[in-house]
Amino acid sequence: MSKSKIKNEKTNANSSLLFKIVFAIAIIIVYGQTLRFGFVLDDDLYIVKNPSVQNGISYIPQTFLHGISEHFKGSNFMGYRPATMSLFIIEHAIFGLNPTAFHLVNLLLYFLIAIQLFYFFQKLLSNYNSYYPFIIVVLFLLHPIHTEVVANIKSQDELLSALFILHALNYFIRWNNGNDKKHLTFSCFLFLMALFSKESSIAYILIFPALLWLLLNNSILYSVKKSSPLFLMGGLFLGLRFIALQDVVQGYETSARENILYAATSLNEIWATKFEILFHYFTKAIVPTDLSWDYSFNQIPVVPISSYRPIVSVLLCILCVFVFLKNLKNNQEIAFGTFWFLVLLAPTCNMFIMNGTTFGERFLFMPVIGIILIAVFVAKTFLRLDNSQSPFKLNRYFTSGFILIVSVFFVQSVSRASDWKDNFTLFKTGVISSPNSARTNVALATEYMNKAEKEMVPQIRNSLVDSALFYFYKTVQIDTTFSDAWYKLGLIYSIKTDNNKAVEFYRTAIRYNSKNVFALNNLGALYVSLQLPDSAYSCFTKSYKVDPVNGMTLTNLTIVCTLLNKSDEVIYYGKEAINNQLGNQKIYLNMVTAYQKLNNTQESNKYQALANTSN
Repeated sequence: MSKSKIKNEKTNANSSLLFKIVFAIAIIIVYGQTLRFGFVLDDDLYIVKNPSVQNGISYIPQTFLHGISEHFKGSNFMGYRPATMSLFIIEHAIFGLNPTAFHLVNLLLYFLIAIQLFYFFQKLLSNYNSYYPFIIVVLFLLHPIHTEVVANIKSQDELLSALFILHALNYFIRWNNGNDKKHLTFSCFLFLMALFSKESSIAYILIFPALLWLLLNNSILYSVKKSSPLFLMGGLFLGLRFIALQDVVQGYETSARENILYAATSLNEIWATKFEILFHYFTKAIVPTDLSWDYSFNQIPVVPISSYRPIVSVLLCILCVFVFLKNLKNNQEIAFGTFWFLVLLAPTCNMFIMNGTTFGERFLFMPVIGIILIAVFVAKTFLRLDNSQSPFKLNRYFTSGFILIVSVFFVQSVSRASDWKDNFTLFKTGVISSPNSARTNVALATEYMNKAEKEMVPQIRNSLVDSALFYFYKTVQIDTTFSDAWYKLGLIYSIKTDNNKAVEFYRTAIRYNSKNVFALNNLGALYVSLQLPDSAYSCFTKSYKVDPVNGMTLTNLTIVCTLLNKSDEVIYYGKEAINNQLGNQKIYLNMVTAYQKLNNTQESNKYQALANTSN
């Protein structure tokens, strides 16, 4: 080997190490603050209150046999992510419910993604100066749209999926270059793990042949044939997912509150609104401002076909197709970036599959790489930069533009990441960025209400109650049928001891959702306090029909049946609670009273003993 070649390899190795250090520093500066943050949003569902996670490492094989929300009633999400659940189980087994440890794992995963992304583009752009992959990765790391994924623990599904898929792509390229079946085996396994991390990874089935065709100059037929083992992995995953979820029944149908498309009443409205949503994906990927944790009803509204944003969105799609076709021969990097963005966005953007949410920033986590690739190579082409030299040395305009974008992204990301500190901070910024979302308003109102319940200083407590009322009323102005918001208005007025208002709002909540167990139970409890046991009994029995194994309902039924001298029913509902391991001191004491009225001393003593030993 010549001295010059050895010197070049050493220089590349030193540059690679320097780049990795830069990646690590960037992540620490922007996201190091998250190590002080707690659990937020869906972290309860996925981790804190998920029995699967609490079951320990021995439970990991079971995660491959069912969905992620098997323990939660009323869930409308049929997710199948055993790899992600397994990671949560391992973290919990090692660290317990320590959010710092979970956040640290997020940062480590993000750093590993940066490394694999660098290797990926280093392989694909082997005839380019190594600064090109470096630039792409830096823009990716600092892009503000990623703050949700990195700062939210639940989003380890996105991080794990990205890490596995990039690793799979790297082994796939190595297999294509050397035909070592070991590399193919690794690629297939890693792709399967990406699918087990998040279902939307299935879109990468098209990326494998596309990179062979567009960037490695192979024929379409060769590229498809070479990728066929990955197609088999996709089929295997879909089969396993079907088996795991075939008996799962969703708790309720997705509504317009979650996905605005369900509010569209005509074909024109449906397609106009789809392109309206796509418009937001385009704009947030390119200009990531006014970021929010939620964009549900009615932040992105149903729009008519004549609205300007759907028209712009259609034009952008046409532009993407034009850019793709125009650059197929001479600027394949731009064509590949366009293909990457559109294909990876397809499963989640509601254009082809209506999912459980209108819009989500996390869905842009990997697709945005395509936008970055397009931007870098459009700039390179326009400025006529040389492939083999650093673009920073060749052109001051490129350097200035890169510094400007990185600076803006850095400031935005640091600021936005801080919003994920806790639910209150996140929800407070949410109503600013998404003021027309019923969910952002009800979430903030609920936080104010929870703070009010814990506050002992009357003046501060009243101020918190007023803030809660403001956002609850704003919620029902946006969505008049939002049963949970009406129910919580009833709670607020219960706190204020305004029973008439509380009854009114509980009834409104039940009118819009006759299965609102919380509203039924609270209204029934209020009737008990107002000495209206018959009305209370009606509420509790309706609640029982909705959910016969609800501990709160069963307890309330034993209380009201005791008041109504329905001893047989006290015993019936009490035994129902005990059989479902929902017994408590109140239930036992009510059963004691019932058995005493029936002159059954033996059973009365039995439940008195249980009452004495229970908390």
